[in-house]
Amino acid sequence: MASTLARQVSMLVPATSATGYGITTVLKNHYRKEKPFRPPWPKKKKGQAGKKRITPKKGIRIGLSVHSMFSKVVQKKLKINPANFKHARIHNLFTGLKKRRIVCIRDEFRVTRPDLGIFTNVDGIGVIGDSVVVVIELKNTQYTTEQHLEVYDKPCMNRRKLTKDLLNTERNAHALQTGFGMNALQRVLPKNTSVTGLVIVCTADGAKMYDVDSSFADDKHFHIPTIKPATGSYMKLVSFQPIPKTATALEHIKAALSKFGYRFLKSMVLTSFNTKYGSFTMSLGDKSYLVVALVHSVGKPGEAKRRQLANDINKLWIDKKRKVKVRGCMLVFSAGPKPFHTVEFTPKTYLPRDSL
Repeated sequence: MASTLARQVSMLVPATSATGYGITTVLKNHYRKEKPFRPPWPKKKKGQAGKKRITPKKGIRIGLSVHSMFSKVVQKKLKINPANFKHARIHNLFTGLKKRRIVCIRDEFRVTRPDLGIFTNVDGIGVIGDSVVVVIELKNTQYTTEQHLEVYDKPCMNRRKLTKDLLNTERNAHALQTGFGMNALQRVLPKNTSVTGLVIVCTADGAKMYDVDSSFADDKHFHIPTIKPATGSYMKLVSFQPIPKTATALEHIKAALSKFGYRFLKSMVLTSFNTKYGSFTMSLGDKSYLVVALVHSVGKPGEAKRRQLANDINKLWIDKKRKVKVRGCMLVFSAGPKPFHTVEFTPKTYLPRDSL
């Protein structure tokens, strides 16, 4: 039976916008100052791959293949066959995850920090039991495990330092990428959820796994002065209009919702609302809720606001143990003489399963 945490992760809504810079671009342009990463070559030994057999083109092909198979396995579209040599890397990868008791739930999940102007596509999200969420970063190398270990902690010959405190090594670069994923994912998970990071390097003859220290998820690593914030590109940072406080405005809200069959009792006070979900939440019964979002706009609400409302609906549904029906509507509050010019109900595609 799937854990509660696994269900919560499966219900997360990925960011729809890629406004800003990807973390790999930030790593290249800001940490490495656009200097190509050039670590020392491992010492060539008899029977090991040398420079001639290791090419960028081959590396890209291997990486795309492994990422594609990883996604298919997570989505249950592919069953690993240990006897198939094409499945060797993916078999080593999932064998390592199984030993750590990590169950993969999501793949290619976009998270973002628009206030920092950075986003990333997390390669995988897994869970350990009902207590820990794991951000998974997949890497591939044409080196053998022995060769990989020889160069993984050696600094770049073009630029020795990433920051004042970090050497420009593959290990630190991978940890920063994963750390940003941990940082951004933490913001969309329920409070007090434990998030860890794991870098998996698939080699020519195995898979090495590296736990990422929580210090790499610290905000200090991702405040880049030259990157402008991309506020508004992500649902968590789009604020709904506060509920109007005047008696006349409240009457208009009641009238707008009443047209769609949502009747208010005389004793119902709209100013007593829960700001955790939308602008306020109406209880329609013991097991039925309506999440209402008030939006101040001169036109139709954008996709980000619709996604935020959908996210709030999901949060309420999960917080109520998935035993309630939750709907949502958006009231667009205009600046003209009429207080509302749009009443938009949440499409079924935005509602959680079993919540209709």
